[in-house]
Amino acid sequence: MNTSLYKFTEKAWENNPNIQLIDDKKFQLALCFASKSILEKETIYSNIKLKSPITEVAMSITVTEIYQYYERDDSLICTAIQFDKTTIEATTDHIKNYQNSYAKTVRLAKKLPKKNLFHILILPDSSLVGRSELLKGLTAQIDKNVPVTRGLTDDDANFNSTLTGLNKQPKDGEIIPISFYGNYLTMTHQSLGIWDTFGLKKKLQTLPKINY
Repeated sequence: MNTSLYKFTEKAWENNPNIQLIDDKKFQLALCFASKSILEKETIYSNIKLKSPITEVAMSITVTEIYQYYERDDSLICTAIQFDKTTIEATTDHIKNYQNSYAKTVRLAKKLPKKNLFHILILPDSSLVGRSELLKGLTAQIDKNVPVTRGLTDDDANFNSTLTGLNKQPKDGEIIPISFYGNYLTMTHQSLGIWDTFGLKKKLQTLPKINY
């Protein structure tokens, strides 16, 4: 597997100089993250497709983009991936076509091929899709040993709507499961919250009571 990292701002692409470039025609998957103001632009998907004929282009809104060692709020960050042996399957549907999040994800999971299924990455609209029901619907239709990770879509502090898209202009209400197949890929995931332990451990001691 090989990856390339790109940044897109004001109709210009910039590649990460610390990562070896891959032939654009060999990419099978592009994971693109940007702020809502970027993804709302009518030409954003066409700009990505002009970059290279990638098979699957998945886009999702995020609060801030991470490029190299820095956080940004004014660009689209794209990780393009080329697999040697692993195959992928991506699909999408809109939440309005179903009664609830559980019913929707059950229907989506049933569409996914199960043979050699190794991992599922899902990009949901967090403003319209219940997170617990989302995972319940997926795990009810797949082997319990297949891990499912979810990309967090966030509208910063606005809490109005989020945007996701697969091979088209992103919009609200979309759920995108991306399935990985084969035994040649190692997947790891981690979550870090603002309340997690940070820095050196400190020992607190109770001061002796002093009578004045």
